[in-house]
Amino acid sequence: MTINVKNSSALLIAAIFAASAGAPLALSREAIHAAALNDGLAAFAQEYIGEHAEFASLQLWFSDPPFSSYDDYQLRLDFKAQLEQSAWAPTPTAITGYLEHQDFPVVAKDGTSVGGSARVVGKVEIDTDVVALANHILKIAKGRFCEYRHHLESDHVDTVFLGLWCPEAASVEEFADFGEALDFVMLTRTIHQQATSKVIRNLQRQATDAADAAHRTQINTVIAQHRHVLERLNSSSELPVFYRDGAATIGMRFNFPTNGLITVNTLAPFTGKMHFDNGMFLISTTGIKFSFATTRRENMGAYRLLGMQGALRRGLIGLQKRDKEEFLFLLGGFSPLLENIQGFLLDR
Repeated sequence: MTINVKNSSALLIAAIFAASAGAPLALSREAIHAAALNDGLAAFAQEYIGEHAEFASLQLWFSDPPFSSYDDYQLRLDFKAQLEQSAWAPTPTAITGYLEHQDFPVVAKDGTSVGGSARVVGKVEIDTDVVALANHILKIAKGRFCEYRHHLESDHVDTVFLGLWCPEAASVEEFADFGEALDFVMLTRTIHQQATSKVIRNLQRQATDAADAAHRTQINTVIAQHRHVLERLNSSSELPVFYRDGAATIGMRFNFPTNGLITVNTLAPFTGKMHFDNGMFLISTTGIKFSFATTRRENMGAYRLLGMQGALRRGLIGLQKRDKEEFLFLLGGFSPLLENIQGFLLDR
């Protein structure tokens, strides 16, 4: 399944992730109005629903105002969708949530912005057949992640984790009930701890054998990062919290500490890297809630100096003018991501 970036199908999902692109909203002085943006989104939503019978409804809207000034780099997009059926179940699924982008520039003495960081926070709630969704995720994870590990360096933390996780996943055909799904989540967490500990031990041996002090210091810095993750995994405040109705477990909440070690690359015109700092999952018999926070630090100076900071504003102006070609051209670098999202939701 391929998404054509000139098709409104890409636009609706692209709008959700535009807020997380890490793009400051400056340069163009043309006024942007939340009402006009939301009218544009509503029009494209109707077109999107017409192309995809799986969607019963789809709503996206920006906060009003989407940002307060040319120097206030904040943008929030809320979304709500109702699917008649999904890739994992023939029954209805409701998806709600938001993404909020905040930019924190570093200003030079002459007043120009030369660096800084961007932060994206978000929350997604999915009301659906949880066991069917868990089996869908398990199938995708076994197919993609276990193949992906063969392309990583042998001592990479993901390689170590997947080397332990994939044999366990291969032994599971599918989850029969909610309890089995939770058991596997707990097993995955334990494997995360084991993999992190193994990587630390390997790095300690490398530090001992390092030929010079500079290399040893570099390795010790990485060790400290992994230790921080391990400490959080073992911390009582980070341990999963179970919710029960009598003897039956009806939900579980757990934090997902990464210390920025998990990253997602973003493509042109928003080239860079977002670090996932932390996340929280709440899994119950009726749905899943997921919240997260990311930070972008790389390429922020070049990002502004090269004028790319106005890309998102240009896209928003195109949206409120109903100029779909302009808007989709600027977000074309997200087409692989959009393909994966739409495929996850709809492809059986």
